Amino acid sequence: MKVKLKDVYYCDYCGKHTLTKLSMANHESHCTLNPNRICRVCNNKDEKCPMCKFSELQLKRKTGEIKYIIYDLQDEMKKYWAKKYNDAEEVY
Repeated sequence: MKVKLKDVYYCDYCGKHTLTKLSMANHESHCTLNPNRICRVCNNKDEKCPMCKFSELQLKRKTGEIKYIIYDLQDEMKKYWAKKYNDAEEVY
């Protein structure tokens, strides 16, 4: 029988865990519960980004400002990308 001891890295914001420090550092920089996160969708440039809105709602739930989140992120992302692609096509 083999027994291995390994370091486990946990996210300071959501509790997710990984076995590599690099992947956890990457996760923490984009974690939706991180108040200083870097958005993967808009890079913090677009105030109407659905992922930024979702992150804001999660932070409010974590602090107790709201109890439940009723937000269809998948549907909002579809609308966001459809609008973004339509606007991009009009430019050309």
